[in-house]
Amino acid sequence: MEYPSERTEESWKKFKYNSYYRGGGKQNAGMSLNYLTFTNNGYQYQIFKTYQAEDESYSTGVTVTDAKGKETDIDGIYKTIKGCLCRLDDSHLILKEDTGL
Repeated sequence: MEYPSERTEESWKKFKYNSYYRGGGKQNAGMSLNYLTFTNNGYQYQIFKTYQAEDESYSTGVTVTDAKGKETDIDGIYKTIKGCLCRLDDSHLILKEDTGL
């Protein structure tokens, strides 16, 4: 899937990004959470990349939510990631969403 099908400068407004970072390693339950969300044809897609210092776990993938709220998780392969969602922190093109994380 390629979204949106027509890419213009306005296309960036169709995405929402949020993140949360807490340093301090295991003793402080450090973590890095990154989420990029968009909606297409009645489905919400949330691309995620997370790290939890307590158990040194990494995860990545896509959560797809239909109009009735049913979620389907598609696991990604963390070692194959190219780039970093975290770079969106500095982008002025994508809406930053404060979800209280």
